Parts: sequence; structure tokens; C-alpha cells
Amino acid sequence: MNKDLASIVLSSTNRSAGELASLIPMLKEVCEDAEYQELKMALASIISDIWFRVDKRILEQFPDLEREMNDRLNKYGRKF
Repeated sequence: MNKDLASIVLSSTNRSAGELASLIPMLKEVCEDAEYQELKMALASIISDIWFRVDKRILEQFPDLEREMNDRLNKYGRKF
């Protein structure tokens, strides 16, 4: 993988993880507690897998991407 593709993948995984995380408040509002807890843990597991299986590997290969993302976050309020 080259750096440009790595940046595209990170952008996609960050959006995906954010979308999944944004479901949690809605689930809490609508679901019974047991169902909510189960779904919340499932979503957390998926988000964790995205980080450990994809993002972490990319950032280990291209450590400067993390600095670039943080610079963008500080400047524009978003990573991508």
C-alpha cells in the first residue's frame, strides 16, 4: 500500500467508525436495556477491530499520517 491509498483507507475507516458510534445514543433511547447493552458492546467490538486490524497497521507503516490527521483536526476540526 502506498501513502495516498493509506490516507483514503484511514478516511473511510474513521467515517465508518464514527457512523457506528453515532448509533449508540439512538439505541439507548429506543432499545430495552439488555438489548442496548448487547448492541453497544457489539458496536464497540467492531470499532475496536477497525482500529486494531486496519488503522493501527496503517499508522505503523505511515506514522506521519497520524501527525497530518492531528494537524488537520486542530486546523479544521476534522481529521479528513
